[in-house]
Amino acid sequence: MSGSGREATQRALALRARALALLVLAIATVLLGDRESLLALLAVAGIWALATLADVVAPRRRLVPIIEGALVGTVAALVLPEEAGILGALAVPAFTSGLRGGLPFAALALGSETFALLGVHWLRVGPLNSTQATDALVWVLTGLGLGLIASFLHSETERLSSDPLTPYRDAQKLIRELLDLSGDLGSGLDPITLGARIAVSVRNELPVAAIAVHVPRGDHLTPLVAGSSSSSIDQSELEPLAQEAWETRQRQMAGASFSFPLTTTNGPVAVVTALLPSTFGMSANDDELRRRLDRLRSSLASLAVQLDTA
Repeated sequence: MSGSGREATQRALALRARALALLVLAIATVLLGDRESLLALLAVAGIWALATLADVVAPRRRLVPIIEGALVGTVAALVLPEEAGILGALAVPAFTSGLRGGLPFAALALGSETFALLGVHWLRVGPLNSTQATDALVWVLTGLGLGLIASFLHSETERLSSDPLTPYRDAQKLIRELLDLSGDLGSGLDPITLGARIAVSVRNELPVAAIAVHVPRGDHLTPLVAGSSSSSIDQSELEPLAQEAWETRQRQMAGASFSFPLTTTNGPVAVVTALLPSTFGMSANDDELRRRLDRLRSSLASLAVQLDTA
């Protein structure tokens, strides 16, 4: 992000924060229906209009957050103790200043509004009472939290804009961490290796004449691994059965062929399709064969999770 684009984003966020705060304060003012609270709201709106203008013409001047915070704190002090609702405005300057200049600006805004609130109120009527002090502390602490969030956003945008290659370096770091993690696993995350292990597991359970492990590629299934005991076997004939098992998520049997999906909590990840030899002593309708396929499918659950991860 360029410097101008970054500053435009920060100004937009600050403007929206001020507008939202004014909306909330306006609702409270309408409910109270008090002329003094309306004047205080108009004063705060004017201060924030000038602060928005200052964001454009002098975004890096440290005097801006000090003036904004001091003016908001002064308005709040002038309407206390009658209009405590205006104290909500104290939460905004630290946030908008943090967006503009990070933690130093947020601290300047927070400090100036606190000193202005306490000082002006003390000059007018004396120190805050316990109720007023509690209300003011709540909103000052809210401003502190929002200021810290804004400071983090500011530092991140500054970091990304200072080096346009930062996102790529972050991606490289994540890829290296993933490779290190895969190296720590009991087996690798190579899809073809996992597909071969699935095929071998099926062959160890059933003397299949042909087998294929299909995985999704876009809208279609494609063989990840495939093999047969004879070159005369056309494995493309297994694909419709694999597609049917994928769509129904159920075991499918057709003649001497069978197919079943491998699923995880995320859904199906692959389909195992095989052709039994003519010398095999069980038919597709044999209950014992169905039970063996169900047990085989369950035993392949861990490999299905590894394949899904790969």
